[in-house]
Amino acid sequence: MISKRESLVLNKTLQNLGEFFRNINFHNPEYSNFFDSIKLAENENNWFTRKNILHAFKVWGKNLTKANIHTWLKKYRISSSEPKKILIIMPGNIPLVGLHDLLSVIITGNHAVIKCSSKDSILIPFIATLEGYISKNTSFISGAIAENKFDAVIATGSNNSVRYFEHFFSNYPAIIRNNKTSVAVITGDETKKDLDNLANDLLLYYGLGCRNVSKIFVPQGYDLYKIIKSLSHWSKVINLDKYFNNYRRNKALLTINNNKFLDNGFFLLECNQNLYSPIGSAYYEFYLDKNVVLDKIKTNMSKIQCVVSNEFSEISIPFGSAQTPMLWDYADEIDTIDFLNKL
Repeated sequence: MISKRESLVLNKTLQNLGEFFRNINFHNPEYSNFFDSIKLAENENNWFTRKNILHAFKVWGKNLTKANIHTWLKKYRISSSEPKKILIIMPGNIPLVGLHDLLSVIITGNHAVIKCSSKDSILIPFIATLEGYISKNTSFISGAIAENKFDAVIATGSNNSVRYFEHFFSNYPAIIRNNKTSVAVITGDETKKDLDNLANDLLLYYGLGCRNVSKIFVPQGYDLYKIIKSLSHWSKVINLDKYFNNYRRNKALLTINNNKFLDNGFFLLECNQNLYSPIGSAYYEFYLDKNVVLDKIKTNMSKIQCVVSNEFSEISIPFGSAQTPMLWDYADEIDTIDFLNKL
């Protein structure tokens, strides 16, 4: 196992990050570089608004507490073998989406070799500078990836990228994650708060995350305007040009094709059997039998990251929690710490 002293250092490193994230204050000079990084990240990727970036840090601040870190790590016996170099190819769809992989590598006593997405090359390198232990055990690469410079791989990307990853890294221990989405199941018994929280699952980070809901199953005869009404507190998303352009284009296509949809001026609900909806929209599908919905979800679990519902407790999470995973909620349900510990 890692020595008790090193384990304490690692735990304290994560706790220090959490404290930094929880105490973000524009008027505190200690955070001047932090806010400079946010501005650079906004300029690099217009989807990364200041509000969304700060929200991502807030979520991580709530997560990285002493109690949560203990709960996360207590079941593992971290190996004391020679540190491995772990290549992490990070996505860039939402802010800090690759941070969990970085912390998993660090907490297991390994060295992170990070290739950032071109859409998010600012925030993770900044975080790495905050704690000496992370900075010492993290390096960043750009351009082509040289073989034999790492011992294992954690790579996340589009379905096209994954085919390349699977070929290029076929001789390495690897976690390779492809594009997924999330679904919600409405029963008709939801409260107003449930539906307001569903709106958050739909539109936080402009719906760009794999944990964002893109498909809603609703009972036959359900009043869809209840969902439309619940979205009202997200109306300002339309002020982002990129979002507005996607919304307008998708609405035009639906109109031209005479598709059935609802529109509230900034979000579209389309009747569609598919799981993956375009930006600025979600698909809905009526059902008569909840068991049929459950079967459909289970059949498509390889494409689904989260199920948001008050139903199906064995596989679902509460409304409003899609984009607030705990430290032990692993992407694709692949235990990253266990993977790293067995190398």
